[in-house]
Amino acid sequence: LQAPPRLIGFELGQGQAQDVAQLLREAGHWGDIIIVPDLAGIERHVLGVSTLPR
Repeated sequence: LQAPPRLIGFELGQGQAQDVAQLLREAGHWGDIIIVPDLAGIERHVLGVSTLPR
């Protein structure tokens, strides 16, 4: 099996960021889940960053 990527990112529609962040948390591969708002303050991007060494 191939290891999951160390960085994964999604651009989302309004209102989807919290659900996607929760899915990434449940997957358990990424130690840091970051939600980034757009210029209007809408949660627009979700990033998962692995904190584990390969």
